[in-house]
Amino acid sequence: MNARPKRALIVADWERLSRAVHWEDDLRELQPHIISEAKVIRLADSPASLLRELVNWDILILNFDSINGDPIFGSDAALAWFRHRDPELLGWVAKGGILIVEGQTMLSVPTQESYDALFGQAELRVSGPSVKPVPGLEEDKTGGHCKITNKAKRYNLFPGATKITCTEGLRVDHFFPYPANLALSTTNEVSNWSLLYRGWFSRLPAISGRFRWVTLVETDDRQINQRVLVGAGYGKGATFVSTMLLAGTGQTRNLIRSLVQWNPDDNPLPKPWWQPQKALRWAAAPLFSAVASVITTEVLKLTGVRRVGSQWLWAGGLTVALTLVISITRWIWRAVSELLGL
Repeated sequence: MNARPKRALIVADWERLSRAVHWEDDLRELQPHIISEAKVIRLADSPASLLRELVNWDILILNFDSINGDPIFGSDAALAWFRHRDPELLGWVAKGGILIVEGQTMLSVPTQESYDALFGQAELRVSGPSVKPVPGLEEDKTGGHCKITNKAKRYNLFPGATKITCTEGLRVDHFFPYPANLALSTTNEVSNWSLLYRGWFSRLPAISGRFRWVTLVETDDRQINQRVLVGAGYGKGATFVSTMLLAGTGQTRNLIRSLVQWNPDDNPLPKPWWQPQKALRWAAAPLFSAVASVITTEVLKLTGVRRVGSQWLWAGGLTVALTLVISITRWIWRAVSELLGL
């Protein structure tokens, strides 16, 4: 299916001290047929501009560590922005937007609060640090070898790709150019860079029902491989979330092209199949009926009434009564909450 070229907006660190942003170079390889324009926005420098601009863009990309909470790079302000704007962000996705999130880490350990700010508390649980006698840069839960999952192929993503690795010969200043590299401790100043993923997502399912995550890329260098890139449909749009470094690692052809080309017709990612609130509403009537039947049976035993018609009449009446009691209780609670400012 041929689609019009898309416009991509990239969230990065503030101007005064910024980690590398390789998305513009990578997306330039996809111009003009897939991407028509790519622009970097320094969210900490102009926090009011993103919401106004977002409606005019098709893709929003969060550069690596751009909302990890680090005040040196302005990521604390960016994280706070997303924590307070997630309804608007997800509303934009639901209208057809594509959200792409690179890995958000501190010392190569995924920051849970970054993913919580975007999708809700514990919607995507991330791995923690390894147990070490002296805390420092995470090395045990990182790597440079990944593979495409069968589920990704099922949704027509990443055609022709099977195994992916980080480009060889990269150095730390590829991602932390001067003067950003001055913010690294001497412990972290490794000369070579071969990392493709830093940590991973837990396989424990979330109970919120807001997203139905599909594992698209997983590690390929561990005894038990872990998921490092997941995707989910949301309304008319989609979200792709990772613990990976996507741009600047040689993934334009293997990964990035498919992500920015996503459309609901060719790549129909699954959407939430249940929501607790709706499930409770559907279950309320039979639940009340069951409770009413139990109460009715016991009452009729005590009163000596044996006629079936009476039992069903009592059960129906109690069901209505329970429904009214719960509705009135909810109304009173809302009124009290409003009165007390809760």
